[in-house]
Amino acid sequence: MFGFHGALAVTAMLNWNVPCDLPLPWFLLLFGLAGLAGSVAYFVLEVVFDREQLPGIPDPRRGGRTPKLVVSALLLLTIGLGLFGVVLLSTGPSSSCHVTSPIVYKWAYAASLAFSIFGSLLVLVPLLAIAMPFLAVLLMPFVACLATCAQWMDAAGRRGPFGASGSLHRLLRLAPEEEAPMLGTTSNFALYVNTTALCWFFVYLLIEVKRNWLLSCDAPLHSFVGAVAMLGLAISLVDFLHDVFKDPMPPLTKAEQSSAKGWRRSRLAALAWLLGGILLWGGLGLLWLQGSTTCAHTAPAIYRLALLLSVAFVVLVALLLVILLLLLVDFCCSGRLHLYVVFDK
Repeated sequence: MFGFHGALAVTAMLNWNVPCDLPLPWFLLLFGLAGLAGSVAYFVLEVVFDREQLPGIPDPRRGGRTPKLVVSALLLLTIGLGLFGVVLLSTGPSSSCHVTSPIVYKWAYAASLAFSIFGSLLVLVPLLAIAMPFLAVLLMPFVACLATCAQWMDAAGRRGPFGASGSLHRLLRLAPEEEAPMLGTTSNFALYVNTTALCWFFVYLLIEVKRNWLLSCDAPLHSFVGAVAMLGLAISLVDFLHDVFKDPMPPLTKAEQSSAKGWRRSRLAALAWLLGGILLWGGLGLLWLQGSTTCAHTAPAIYRLALLLSVAFVVLVALLLVILLLLLVDFCCSGRLHLYVVFDK
């Protein structure tokens, strides 16, 4: 947050005298300063005073109306400035600012995009909290039927052809489990900020792919970048919703512990398949990038993005090799293989 909003303010001051028919430098400067003030307030309230309280120093989160008024004022100011930037960029498509001052225009577009994503996440959570119970009522019979059929098929397959009807009969007569309590949402500002940054990056990739889709390229780099962007955006949103709506209580009963253990195994298998798909698609993208001869000149933006993703893929492969090497060294030294997979804090 400090780096991004500081870059907005510095960009506005360095390009203040560059001609632009829209007040985008003012937007960048004010939005950057508001973001810096919000970053300082978040750091003070959530990081400094999150530790043990020092004697003689009051905690601003517990006393008085001043901290609440300051936070509310910063929030309203940031929302107003963000809406101001979105209106400027949406109502001025015929502006020549993207030609006369391209740096300011691109930074203003990036700031407006980040504000739009952050606002969408804030609106998405309460909407899903309202819609999920209704969706659960609609989908519960269908999901229960599928679960019953899956359990019957598993039991019937284990017992063989004899006793399959008895297995189905027992499953259909099982009493339904107690309804789980409704999950409460959690508020975590850092989670929203990190998800906004990830979604901003992947949405930017999709926008660049759309802008340069008609440019010729001797390798399918458009599809490579677009697929990575869609997969990354989907994973970011799914992980965000999981963290927001997850059950904060640990499993207590044996049934809950067994269900949690099965869920961890399923998640580990899904992550293994996802990692395999990422390695396969990243390897194909690296081969396509190395075999391209004209894309760097005909579609330079797509080529640079594909190069960036390929570098990230090489770094990922290097990290995996380092981890594998450390596991092998640990196995050779101790005679046992220790592998810990951490899902949550």
